[in-house]
Amino acid sequence: MTQRSGAFGVLLKIAEDEHTSWRAVQLAGQGIALYAFANRAMASGKTTLSGQELAHKLIAEEELLEDLESDWRSYEDGDLSSDDLVARLEAFVSGFREHYPEEANS
Repeated sequence: MTQRSGAFGVLLKIAEDEHTSWRAVQLAGQGIALYAFANRAMASGKTTLSGQELAHKLIAEEELLEDLESDWRSYEDGDLSSDDLVARLEAFVSGFREHYPEEANS
């Protein structure tokens, strides 16, 4: 499983978990939409970024995805509260949205 597909699975788990707050479900939904947009944008090959800029973008995204998976494991283990999970999801969505501001206009 790739990092991206693993994070997609985490977003689905958050959305379907009966113990997460409604806000966490909303943020997971936004994350799913951003994930889909990012994958379509990358697959289209339409980028104005240089190779170095693209590499930096992908590395930053992978770090966000790794953090999301780690946060979910911490939540499942009881080491992260529901409020903290929401804060981490907000940071994930905000961070990912910074990489795809055009998503907000589509």
